[in-house]
Amino acid sequence: MQLSKSGQKVIVLEANNRIGGRIHTIYTNGLSLEMGPEFIHGDLPVSLHLLKDAGIGYRASGGEMWRAHNGQLTHEGHFIKDWNVFEQRLQELDGDMTINEFLDKHFSGDQYEELRTSVRQYAAGYDNADPARASAIALRKEWLEEDDAEQHKINGGYMVMVNFLSGKTIEHSGSILKNTTVKEIRWRQDNVELITETGAVYSALKCIVTIPLGVLQAGYASKCGVRFVPELPAHAAALQSMGMGHVIKMLFVFKEIFWKNEAITARAQGNMERMLFLFSDEKIPTWWTQYPDASPVLAGWLGGPDALALREKSNDEIIALAKVSLSGIFGLRVDEIDSILDAVYVNNCPADPYMLGSYSYATVATSQALELLNTPVANTLFFAGEAYYTGTEMGTVEAALATGKQVAEQIIKGK
Repeated sequence: MQLSKSGQKVIVLEANNRIGGRIHTIYTNGLSLEMGPEFIHGDLPVSLHLLKDAGIGYRASGGEMWRAHNGQLTHEGHFIKDWNVFEQRLQELDGDMTINEFLDKHFSGDQYEELRTSVRQYAAGYDNADPARASAIALRKEWLEEDDAEQHKINGGYMVMVNFLSGKTIEHSGSILKNTTVKEIRWRQDNVELITETGAVYSALKCIVTIPLGVLQAGYASKCGVRFVPELPAHAAALQSMGMGHVIKMLFVFKEIFWKNEAITARAQGNMERMLFLFSDEKIPTWWTQYPDASPVLAGWLGGPDALALREKSNDEIIALAKVSLSGIFGLRVDEIDSILDAVYVNNCPADPYMLGSYSYATVATSQALELLNTPVANTLFFAGEAYYTGTEMGTVEAALATGKQVAEQIIKGK
C-alpha cells in the first residue's frame, strides 16, 4: 500500500489462491475463525496505527488462565516453580547459547527437572521453537523485557486488515495476482525478472522477497521454492542459520459453550466463564477460548518439535488426537465430545507448502544473519517479513508490518 500510494507501480505475485499469507480468517455462521495469527500482543505501534487509519475496530482479549493436571481443573496464574531463579541466571548471561545448553549448564540437577520441562515447553509452545536451537539471549529479550499490555483482537478478524491493505494497493493502481508461483528470480542492479512455474515473466526495477522463511529454507525443489540467478550463497547460508518454528493449530466449533455447564463447573470447583487459556499435559496441550466473546469455539495448539513430528499425519489423525486431549482435560468421553461438536478446522503449518512452518524464532546465529539479510542486494533485492525483524515482537504480524514499512521507506527514499 505504502509503495503504490507513493506513486510506485506495484505488482504483488501471490502463489496461493488467496491473499494474506499466514493470515487466514474463515467466516462461517456468523463467526470469524482465525486459522493463523489471532492476537495483537500488546499496544503495538504499527498495527494499532494501521487499524486507526483504516477505521477498523479492535477489542481487549483478557481472561483467566486455567490448568488441567491429574484429572483436576484449576484456576491459576500459570506459575512455574523456580522461575525467579531462572530469570536471575538468564539476566546474568553474557555470552549466547541455546536454551537447552543454558538449562543443562545452570539447572542440571534433579530438583530442577520441572523447571527444565516447563521452560522447554514454553519455548516450543509460545515461540514454536526448538530448544536445541533457540537463542537464550533472544528469549531473555522477549520473555523478560516485553510489557504486560493487554492483548487485542481485531473486529472481524485479521483479514479485515489484509483486505484494507490490498484494497488501497489496487486503489492506487497496484496489481495483486493470485495463483502465481515465482520459481526463479533473475537479477542485476535495478533490473529484476521473475519467472513463474508456468513460464510467465514479470519485470521490475526492484523486488521485495516476502516468501516465508520455511519455504526459502526448503529450497527450489519444494512446491513454492525459488532460486536466485545469480545465486546468493551468503544469503542462503544466513537463511539456513535462522530458526523457523512449527505449529499445528485447530479450531473446534461446538454447538454450545459446554465448559460453562453445571457438570464442568462442579468438576472445576469454580466458574470457567472467564477462562481464556487452558494448559494441560495432553498431546495437544494448549487451548484457548474466544473470551470475552460468547463463542462456542476452542482453539487447540501444538508447537515446536512435537508439531513438526506430526507433519505427515492426516487432519483426521490430528483431530483424533485433539479429541482424546479434550477428553482428558474435561473428563468427557470422545463420543460425548462428538455429540456436541459442530465443525473442526486444522492448520498443519509444517505441512502447508505455502508456509512450511509457522513463524520464526532466533537462533544463536540469527542476529548476524539479519545484518546481511536486512541490507539490500545491489539496492535491487529486499527481504521483508516477520523473520527479518530485530525487535522484541518477533514472530508477529507487527514484525511483518514493521519490516514491510521499513523496506517501502528505503525504496521510496532511493536508499
